Amino acid sequence: TGRKVFFSFGSKIPEIFILESGTWDNPQKSVKTSPRFVFRHEIEYQKSTCGTTTINGTAFPIESDVLIFSRPADMRSSVFNADSKVETEFVYLKISEEEHEFINILNRIPNYLKADKIIKEKWQRFFELCNKEPNELCELEKHLEILSLLIHISKYGQKDSQAKNLTSSKQTILFKAIQYMRMNLCENVSVSDIASH
Repeated sequence: TGRKVFFSFGSKIPEIFILESGTWDNPQKSVKTSPRFVFRHEIEYQKSTCGTTTINGTAFPIESDVLIFSRPADMRSSVFNADSKVETEFVYLKISEEEHEFINILNRIPNYLKADKIIKEKWQRFFELCNKEPNELCELEKHLEILSLLIHISKYGQKDSQAKNLTSSKQTILFKAIQYMRMNLCENVSVSDIASH
């Protein structure tokens, strides 16, 4: 008997743009961050236990070896313990809107996952590549590693994690309006134009 295939990309690798990666240590020593819309796919690997982050109204503890995954239209804020060290490794991704099947896979991923051995290894390998001198081979390896990690956590999230906290319909409408305004800052945009988007 053959295996059922749920997604088929043919020979095409999903188009993933790595916008930024690095380590964040709360340089302003902020006790909390204001609620904000997420405008890209964001992955954070927590290296310290330092507070609480809230995504779409649900609070999650910021603990060592936890992966936090946010997607466009998520609403997020954080509160940090005053006496705790903050150390977060992160990557910001842009996924082409034409990658409908791949985005469906990403939508399986919960906002909060405790890292297993495979996640730790894949993240460490990816982050090491991010810190290397860029060249064509390194860039290809980096994209393959992040793709492998995303596929793995989409499966892992079904088994042992807190379920993805979906955005509300009102939140999604507001996000799309703000996104449209951001994309047309230099244009003469009317209220009806914004409402139609």
